[in-house]
Amino acid sequence: MVQGWRQANGPGRLLSLSEIQITLGSFNVEEHWYLTLLSLQVTRIYLLPVYRHKINKYNSNIAVLILKGQVTLSTNVLPACLPDNDTVVHPYIMSIVSGWGLNENQETSQGLNYMKVPIIDVMKCLKTIDKELEQYVSYTTFCAGYVNGTAVCNEDGGGGLLTQHDGKWVLQGVLSRFSRPCQHSSYSVYTKVVLYTYWIKLIVDFENSKVIDT
Repeated sequence: MVQGWRQANGPGRLLSLSEIQITLGSFNVEEHWYLTLLSLQVTRIYLLPVYRHKINKYNSNIAVLILKGQVTLSTNVLPACLPDNDTVVHPYIMSIVSGWGLNENQETSQGLNYMKVPIIDVMKCLKTIDKELEQYVSYTTFCAGYVNGTAVCNEDGGGGLLTQHDGKWVLQGVLSRFSRPCQHSSYSVYTKVVLYTYWIKLIVDFENSKVIDT
């Protein structure tokens, strides 16, 4: 799963599937030579019909990518669970976010970065968040992060926010909006994945039924 806007090259127009390739198992772009990487072609992209890029303020900013071929799990390729009502996030719970975005020197990261960030109460978020981002805080999103200089940055968009429940990692959010250029004194906005769990499961069931039919 990724951001919807990363797949929509403007409202209503999708990027060509040939432009998208998913690489699994990578955590350092300079040390690929000793890793067993898996690169898969994207065969289909699912976006919600209600998603309209900037028109609806990036609500439902989430996409599901269907890959060609099977994914082999390893120490570098692990799944995350979908959230449900029992694992929904609450304010002040700590989470993990990761990405390949710019570092503190505004340079492209060579390694996969991650950090712990708290989920933020919506009222506190609205009082503190960058004014440009206020419009993106809604029932389909939540805020997370710090205002102390630690933040996500350019190219981190679409990354997952995960929490741990009973020893399992759960995908709670997809990074949707953050201040540009990187504003380290503002919270960031994440798409609330639990609202789309049923939709995602419908897609998985549909794709699995096609495999069985063939």
